[in-house]
Amino acid sequence: MSIQEEQLQQLIDLEYDSDFIEEIKVSKQLLPDTIPEKLIDQFVEVIKQSFFQEIEVADLIKIKLESEDIIPLYTELFTLKKYLTKHDLDRFEDLGIGITNAQRIIPQLIHLLNFNDIPLIQYDVLWILGNLATLGAFDKLIIQNDGVYVIIQKLNSSYQQIALQASWTLGNITIEGDLQQICRNQVRQKGGVELILNLLNKLQDPKIIEQCFWSINNICSDGISFLRKETVNMIIQQLCICLNKFDDEILIVTCLQSLCQSIPSSQENYNVILEQKITPKLLNLIFHKNRRISLRSFELINHLIECGGEICDHILSFKFLEVVANFLKEDRSKINKINILSCILQICKGTESQQKALVENQIIVQEIFQQLQLLKNLKIKHILSSLANLALSKNKDVIIILVQNQIISHFIHFFDQLQDDELFEEMLKGLENIISVIKTQFENYNIKDLITQKEQNQILEIYQTDKFIKLRKYVDQIVLQLQ
Repeated sequence: MSIQEEQLQQLIDLEYDSDFIEEIKVSKQLLPDTIPEKLIDQFVEVIKQSFFQEIEVADLIKIKLESEDIIPLYTELFTLKKYLTKHDLDRFEDLGIGITNAQRIIPQLIHLLNFNDIPLIQYDVLWILGNLATLGAFDKLIIQNDGVYVIIQKLNSSYQQIALQASWTLGNITIEGDLQQICRNQVRQKGGVELILNLLNKLQDPKIIEQCFWSINNICSDGISFLRKETVNMIIQQLCICLNKFDDEILIVTCLQSLCQSIPSSQENYNVILEQKITPKLLNLIFHKNRRISLRSFELINHLIECGGEICDHILSFKFLEVVANFLKEDRSKINKINILSCILQICKGTESQQKALVENQIIVQEIFQQLQLLKNLKIKHILSSLANLALSKNKDVIIILVQNQIISHFIHFFDQLQDDELFEEMLKGLENIISVIKTQFENYNIKDLITQKEQNQILEIYQTDKFIKLRKYVDQIVLQLQ
């Protein structure tokens, strides 16, 4: 054996030894002081003898889980656990003994979990059930044998390791399959989600916290509308607390994904999010080096902006427009410019103060009008529709900025290029309002000072074309105002 091979083997042996030491340590923690010392030693001896033992299929066939003697029973449990640790579960199923064994073993495992009060046995049973549940045929057996109800009870265990293992097992059972909807309903009806949330309050390790959220997401993968409002609020609060508290990237992605995809879009839910004072952290996360975090945080802010009203005001109060303007200046931004603009353009339908804040940001306004020259049909229509909304403003500061950025020329240009009566109606209403605001609110301005003769002629040409027969009343009004 070469020196490199020897070193590699030493590393493997060291890792194997550390796994063994950890197994002993965790197991001892799950053996209460009420158990005689001699019995504890016997449990440890089972682990020592079985840990390095090669387990074959023949060993599995012998497993009955029927012994009334606790040590032989635990020996069988540990043998099954080690096999599932070392071998691919598909192999266990493909051997032709999987289903036969499972039909016999799973009811026994559930019985053990329900009636055996030794925490170490409960923990290992939960681990085995959780792993078996990743195969569809086995998770059905768990559900059909009322295993879900028994597992839910273990979420209340005074041993945190057991409660966490129960949470993980439920997450595996509810992930997919024919009977998973039944399982999800059972977990929710029996308060399983609330119990996992209570467990979260006691946790500090971000990896374990992420695992609990993963379970909740699986349990609620068909939506959270089935939960009580108080429970939904608890989920939102826990997600936001973790976002503010931890910097673990995997946990942050999970929390952001849950807030974006699992929490229904509503002003009530978004108010709960903002009550957790999460906005500064979200704005910082937009600049995160991890692209998934950057995108997800922006997605959540986009949802909040879309809600409008006071929620949009809250986001804008943290200089959100300055933040996105910086993104628009970057050539290699993690967030696509079109997605940034789509978010910003929602403000065009907002309040007067929101619209004013938008147009006062010169970088953003220039980018919006620049994109009109670059984009293709559907995206151009979205921008034009948003600008048409903005053009309905009665605020003269908003209108003058739009005019200075040649909104009239752009509208006239696209009247010729596009064919969309609904969009044209929006744009004509916007033009009519622009001219009205100029005539009524700008005492020192002549209409011809803001709208060039060429633009006026183009508007008059619109009046002559058959393209606008259905929209004649709007064109008539514009022509009348120009005269």
